[in-house]
Amino acid sequence: MEKQSAQKELSDYKYALDQAAIVAITDQKGSITYVNDNFCKISGYSESELIGKDHRIINSGHHSKEFIRELWTTIANGKVWKGEIKNKAKNGSYYWVDTTIIPFLNTEGKPTQYLSIRFDLTERKQTEQAVRERKRFLRNITDNVPAMIAYWTTDFQCLFANNAYRTWFDKTIEEMDGVYLSDLLTEEEVKELKPWMDAVLKGEAQSFERVLERPGKPKIISHTQYVPDVADGKVVGFYSLVFDMTDLKMALQESVTKTQEIANILGRITDGFAALDHNLCYVYVNNRLEQIVGKTAAELIGKNVWEVFPDAVGSATYKAIQEAHTKHTDIVMEDYFAPLNLWQENRIYPSESGLVLFVRDISKRKTEEHRLKLMESVITNTKDAVLVTNVAESPGKLPITVYVNEAFCTMTGFTEAEVMGKPPSFLHGPKTDKAEVNRIAEFMMRKKPCESTLLHYKKDGQTYWADFSISPLKDSEGKHTHWIAIQRDVTKRKQEELRETLLSEISKIFSAEESLNTILANVLQKLVLFGEFKFAEIWMVASDKTKINLAAKFATTDIALKFYRESDLINSFELGSGLPGTVWMESQPVFWSDIDKRTDFFRCENARQANLKSVYGIPISHQGKTLGVLLIGSDENLNPDKIYHSLFVSVGPQLGNEIYRKQVELELDQIFRFAPDIIVTAGLDGNFKKLNPAALKAFEYSEEELLMTPYMSFVHPDDYTTVSNYLNEIRTVNKTVFFDNRFICKSGKVKWLSWAVTPASEEGIIFCVAKDITEQKLNSEQFKEISWIQSHLVRAPLARILAITSLIKEGDVKSEEFEQMIGYLETSANELDEVISKINTISYEGSKAGNSTEE
Repeated sequence: MEKQSAQKELSDYKYALDQAAIVAITDQKGSITYVNDNFCKISGYSESELIGKDHRIINSGHHSKEFIRELWTTIANGKVWKGEIKNKAKNGSYYWVDTTIIPFLNTEGKPTQYLSIRFDLTERKQTEQAVRERKRFLRNITDNVPAMIAYWTTDFQCLFANNAYRTWFDKTIEEMDGVYLSDLLTEEEVKELKPWMDAVLKGEAQSFERVLERPGKPKIISHTQYVPDVADGKVVGFYSLVFDMTDLKMALQESVTKTQEIANILGRITDGFAALDHNLCYVYVNNRLEQIVGKTAAELIGKNVWEVFPDAVGSATYKAIQEAHTKHTDIVMEDYFAPLNLWQENRIYPSESGLVLFVRDISKRKTEEHRLKLMESVITNTKDAVLVTNVAESPGKLPITVYVNEAFCTMTGFTEAEVMGKPPSFLHGPKTDKAEVNRIAEFMMRKKPCESTLLHYKKDGQTYWADFSISPLKDSEGKHTHWIAIQRDVTKRKQEELRETLLSEISKIFSAEESLNTILANVLQKLVLFGEFKFAEIWMVASDKTKINLAAKFATTDIALKFYRESDLINSFELGSGLPGTVWMESQPVFWSDIDKRTDFFRCENARQANLKSVYGIPISHQGKTLGVLLIGSDENLNPDKIYHSLFVSVGPQLGNEIYRKQVELELDQIFRFAPDIIVTAGLDGNFKKLNPAALKAFEYSEEELLMTPYMSFVHPDDYTTVSNYLNEIRTVNKTVFFDNRFICKSGKVKWLSWAVTPASEEGIIFCVAKDITEQKLNSEQFKEISWIQSHLVRAPLARILAITSLIKEGDVKSEEFEQMIGYLETSANELDEVISKINTISYEGSKAGNSTEE
């Protein structure tokens, strides 16, 4: 039973120890054999991670080798070691433990294992560090003020003294810390101070003057303040603040004997000055005070200050004057006097005859302070980014950032700490306009404000456009001290401008009288130069929809030589194959990076030789159908930023519409050029505008001759009136008209022409289609039938074709109308095919009849 009782008692001790302490046991070599839960909790390691390891696993590196060597020497000799150790937890944090290491000895007195009992004192260490930091901070602040400052406990022990205080007593920091007041002052000095010290220890602030003397130091007149330190309603100490008032007091003493001299001086100082007697009546005022209060000396002398200024009763100035008068204490304070709209700084000093007042008009300063606070509030809370720099010290040096607001950090992604001390050029990048940067620098050299719009770079490399203004800041003396830059993110606006400009330039390229391949190559060149890319390609879906083929390409000279050296053989892809086929299949933008390593980019070897890194594929679409793919390549491995992504997404449909329009235009142009009938464009002003080759052949004139001569000059005189009437009908009725007339050719030959004339959408332009019916006129029956056919069946569809051609060439057709117009063209073409078959049949039968007659 006794053994069981002892075991239980030991178990209870172990439980209590485990609950209260951090426990570990190591063997003779230092390997850990046991840790309790508290050890695992504070170190962050599990028991399995600790068992078998030595204490180097939690070594913080803080302690010296000598410290560790002394610890091991102590316990290896069988002695208990005690001390404070800084350890490092698994997560990298540090903690302090109050450690006791107890060696367990064998019968020979040699250690067999070691028991370590630790208590967490991290919080205490942190508190001590905070106290030291606070003390260091206070010392740095107070050491730079002229007043003597010290802190005393209730038993008059010094816990702190600033440099001025230590210098007065010729003591070092170490000598002052903890020194008692009785060790610094004589019994007579302590006795003299006792009434004020007793009062401050009761919680009453004290203010008094006394003469201070120290051997080897000049005598000074001091103004001393005792301020109680109250905690939880109990005084735990007090602050002693001693100000050297010698100069001021001497000046006041000398004023008694040098009244006139002082009066002259006071009359010239910038502060208002007044002397009050014990009844607070004016006995003297200087000129400046008269200006400040708006009253003459005669209105003030002999009158009580509150009689003259009753509105000031109860104000802060009133309370300060009353306190200085009753307590004989110096007071410096600021106050606002509404009746005079006056901010004043008052310095009030007791004198033998009453009080003296120095009054300074600080209204301007207060207004400026208010303005600055308001400006600071505006700058802090504005959504615009604000950056302030200093002025470069010398030519060639850059201004340094000294302030940014929160909006700047939000806009750019940089923290305030990351930009302080850096020139604003950290916002610039490869695509920032260098010429514009130089222009801004020239304005700054001349100390002139300027405005600009620049492409800037955020911390993550993303670009944005910023409108900003730069202005010089000057101090009160007019000296240029800083620059302020206010910028606003105008990326959306600039993006729209770039998009409109680019799309406009693309439309101009498509308006040129060039082949489609030449136009596409010119468009690609524009895109490459616009985005500073390396190459661009357009791939078009084949008419049978089985492949997508390379239609045009453009690259910078160095890329063209390397990338296209061996890749010219790759001119087509199937659906889903390669990047063109992938974009075709997905019908949405696709970005590939590291193309020099991607095997599904079939030209990866060429990309590696040309140092190309990424390609962006954009579908070229028309009315929701993918016609082709635009590829844009770069030597940077960066995803397209928001500017170019949204821009090129809009370029795809634009290219699709332009390509589709150009294809239709070229097809119609083929019809115009190779049609066997006469097709001309003319004006109601009487001149031809355009003639097809069939017209030139029929009329026997050159195009220049026909364009320079009024078309009515070629009309047979007998038909002049008829033609004129039809033209007038077109002007008034605005509809298609049909008529026949004779045309005099260059050789003098007269040809009969059957016309279908349609007014165009453009005012004053008509489209005319004519058929040579001279032969038909020889056979009236056959001619009538054929004439009827061409007048009613041929001319109408041809007129529709020409009208649609006109609309497309003049750019008046919207993209959604193309499909409808193509339907009209197909219907007209089918009608023409039927008419031509019918005319051929009639002509054949007429030919047979003619041959039969001849036989």
